[in-house]
Amino acid sequence: MMSSPTYQESRMVNNNLWSSTWNLIDLNNNNLGKINGRSCEDAYIALSRIEKYYKKSIFVKRLVLLGDGHGGSNKLDICNNLNKLDNSEYETHILSTVINGSVFSDNTIIKPLITYVTKQIEKKNIRKGEICKAIKKAVYKFDKDCYKSKKVFAGTTVAFILTISINKVDEYYCAWLGDSKILITYEKTILFESIDHNANILEEKQRVRLAGGYINRFKYVQVCNNHRCKTAECLGMTRSLGDYKNTKFKSFRGSPNKYNDGFPLQIVSSVPSVEKFNVPTNVKIDDILLTITSDGIMPSKELSPIKNTQMLVDYIYNIKLENTENTGIAQKIVTNIRNQQIMLFEQKGVDIDLIDDITLILIKMTNL
Repeated sequence: MMSSPTYQESRMVNNNLWSSTWNLIDLNNNNLGKINGRSCEDAYIALSRIEKYYKKSIFVKRLVLLGDGHGGSNKLDICNNLNKLDNSEYETHILSTVINGSVFSDNTIIKPLITYVTKQIEKKNIRKGEICKAIKKAVYKFDKDCYKSKKVFAGTTVAFILTISINKVDEYYCAWLGDSKILITYEKTILFESIDHNANILEEKQRVRLAGGYINRFKYVQVCNNHRCKTAECLGMTRSLGDYKNTKFKSFRGSPNKYNDGFPLQIVSSVPSVEKFNVPTNVKIDDILLTITSDGIMPSKELSPIKNTQMLVDYIYNIKLENTENTGIAQKIVTNIRNQQIMLFEQKGVDIDLIDDITLILIKMTNL
């Protein structure tokens, strides 16, 4: 069995609003496996709300989040100083921090994004059936405000699961942008799987073209119908945060009811997919496992021992069964996969410096 995460007071940043409302869940090597690749652009966090919120009718109780940046070696200044956002509804700050390698880093983008989401969900008037729309609105609004600050130029995927307490009953919501993966499993059965946002999905392809974008022969999104399209004008996913190198990707203007639940139409959308996960009546929640991973674990069928999500699930459970000492499960999984990836890269004559980061989070649903 996987050991439970330990809880400690959050010391992420020196900010009263933040440290007084959240506890940091300290993930150990059973729950977290991480190996850096060429660019060290993965970031993650797991949080628990402190007890003073437990009297609220609706509040975010737990949150586990992972992001995989694709900003390369850019240094990105999110904001000069702690400038308060114009929209007083959110009453939060974007941090004054330089990020190395990505728009996404441990406590720069994560903190204000979480604040946006929790503020939107915990509004006094929100109804139970409006949670999914509230999460979409919060992430979209966050991305728009970052864009307006004119300080964010690179992008990131994001995948997170929220435990939301509604009248003291826990509900689970999964949200994602891009190709970081959420899996919820019972033994080797997949109960929930997030679908990557890419040009292989018909709905995504249609939105890109409707917004004026193009899909090239490599299934990349681009803003011009030209095989000489610059690298900055191509992206391997159809939804993300950031990606303002080419502002045509992210238009926040237009008719509000044109597409996607009333959000403006974008070539690369910042509106996440959001789904509620219902625990099956015939399954004990103690036996359900949450997995969140970056795409580095399955870069391609040719260059990874893991060809699909079912293979990944089987691999995780096999390692758990073999590991009688119950130590370092998550780290052992990513280490084994990375070693096999290196062998495949060498066999195919591919430069191993191109191997991506791998981050794998494993948490039992009872700890959410």
